[in-house]
Amino acid sequence: MLVVRAYNAILDAMTPTERKLFAEHIKRLDKKIKPGLSRLTWKMGGISEYYVKDCVRACKELFDTIMAFKENVVKIHKKCQFIKETLLVNIEKNTVYDDGVFELVQDRHRRNVKNVLRRSFEEIRGLLLENYACFRADPISIQNEWWKFVERFDKQLEDCLRHTVKKSLLDLSKAINGDPKTKDISPLFKVDVILTDAAQPKVEFKPAIPMLTQSVNNVLKEMIHVVSVVPRLREIHFQTAEEERIDRKS
Repeated sequence: MLVVRAYNAILDAMTPTERKLFAEHIKRLDKKIKPGLSRLTWKMGGISEYYVKDCVRACKELFDTIMAFKENVVKIHKKCQFIKETLLVNIEKNTVYDDGVFELVQDRHRRNVKNVLRRSFEEIRGLLLENYACFRADPISIQNEWWKFVERFDKQLEDCLRHTVKKSLLDLSKAINGDPKTKDISPLFKVDVILTDAAQPKVEFKPAIPMLTQSVNNVLKEMIHVVSVVPRLREIHFQTAEEERIDRKS
């Protein structure tokens, strides 16, 4: 019964996707348990006791491996969510920016965000490689399941990056044009109105409206470019796994 409970705990803990990934592990565990279903009997005394302990130990090792795998998956989901919530613009509430200050603030913010995105990506990649160690020596059928698994995270990461770009664009639009729901518009840029002292006096704006528009467009362009620091997860992971495979052969 100890072996049965330990074995069932493994099966109950796994999702359908995890059952496919850990199919070879289960097969090896089945091979270890099989003698107790056919050849061994309780009359064998010490041999049966050793068999039970050995099988329970093997079940516990696989169960712990699966739990560690799951924990890493949860960490990856959290990292993706963190990326999703990372804004690419920094607009302080009730702040009016002087000429040139807005671009400087956004430039500084983008540099910080790039570092955050790079660090988050490397952590995700490291967690995937840690999980891949469970299947590195498994046959091609398991490798194919693993790459499907990586593809899903690659898509999730792409969706998170799309979301943060969209959310950042909406926040910038709201800061400039006001909130469409509340109709509340707060000034974002300081524009001086100057009456020129010339033969034909006229009103000028400083900074000029075209210059201000160009400044905002530059911020938009650079903001969207920020997410390019995150490469495709599937390509980087495949490259790293292939390099490790070559290193083991050499």
